[in-house]
Amino acid sequence: SDEEMSLRPDGTVTYLSEFMEISEKDSAKRIYYIGPMFRRSHLDSNINGQFHQFGAEALGSDSYIIDIEIIRLGLNIFKKFGLFDVDVELSNYGCKECRPEYLEELQKFWNSNRKKLCANCGEDFIRYKNEGAKCDDCATLWQKSPSIIDLLCDSCNENFGIIKRTLSNLMIHYTVNPRIQ
Repeated sequence: SDEEMSLRPDGTVTYLSEFMEISEKDSAKRIYYIGPMFRRSHLDSNINGQFHQFGAEALGSDSYIIDIEIIRLGLNIFKKFGLFDVDVELSNYGCKECRPEYLEELQKFWNSNRKKLCANCGEDFIRYKNEGAKCDDCATLWQKSPSIIDLLCDSCNENFGIIKRTLSNLMIHYTVNPRIQ
């Protein structure tokens, strides 16, 4: 058929990119979304097609308080659904100062290591960059790629430390996962 169709993709990326285009400086926004989404993933064929997602985002503020608020909101929602064995994984996106350095280091790493990927992962690398690998051998290489956590500026590192201490003080168990995409 010659008809084109548009499907709603994963919520987080969609709303983050939209916010980047319309945000005003020093303008904190809280948004949520819920509903059917669509994805085509090279990593797990079980999630191709439609899935349902809910999400909450707090954008435009570098206050650790808003991050804690979103984490607690998510945990409370899971508890309301009767889900108590929930893992919290933390990472950090960085800021306009440290994110470019991270992306530059990532590019250097892949410029010198991309040929070490198997044919399948190497082919997908063009489209998915640092998303992950299909096979265990290539996953090991992906784990050696630069971590944003190691390249955070002082301000982001301090903020991330406060978030971790606050979660610990609230007795919320977490693990740091620098590979969250």
